[in-house]
Amino acid sequence: QMFRADVSTAVTYDDFVRKVQEAERITDGTEVVRQFPSVSNAGDVLYIAHQPEETNQALFSSEAESWDIHLVSGSGDDKVLTKGIHPKWVDDARFVFLKNGGLYVYDLADGSEDKVWDMRGVATMRMALDVSDDAQYVAWASQDTGVVLILRALNWEVNTLTLKGVFTIPGMYAVFSPDSRLVAIQYPVPAN
Repeated sequence: QMFRADVSTAVTYDDFVRKVQEAERITDGTEVVRQFPSVSNAGDVLYIAHQPEETNQALFSSEAESWDIHLVSGSGDDKVLTKGIHPKWVDDARFVFLKNGGLYVYDLADGSEDKVWDMRGVATMRMALDVSDDAQYVAWASQDTGVVLILRALNWEVNTLTLKGVFTIPGMYAVFSPDSRLVAIQYPVPAN
């Protein structure tokens, strides 16, 4: 299930806990696997959904286009927007996500999706995305290809990105600091 809580008026710890305990459930049913919610400043929530597998372990390596990206609006409407994984807000009207073929931007205003970065191979759940808080950078980690790309947004109005840097390690996750100056990368340690 997915829940949404407005904690903006919480002053004390107890206020915060109460707000979270009173969270609004924004999805129904347990017939699908829901993962990776991302909330906009306007209160819209993106998440990905997949039909359960015989063993849910199989979902960890599933292809991007076997997942649906959902949007739950501030008013509570839940709709499927497109196929893909790891949606991350750029602003309140657009988000980036992965699907086979590369990195895409989805525009809520007209329902369009534009490829902004090409890739070789197939996008899978063994990849991860993060967008910096200032929306200037995108980190794209890929365990299978052994790289973490750092892309810089030159202009989101025309969906122009450039390569800022490459880490040649099989990163599982890459995340930016709140001030967008630093990036942390989780590297899987091989089992002994």
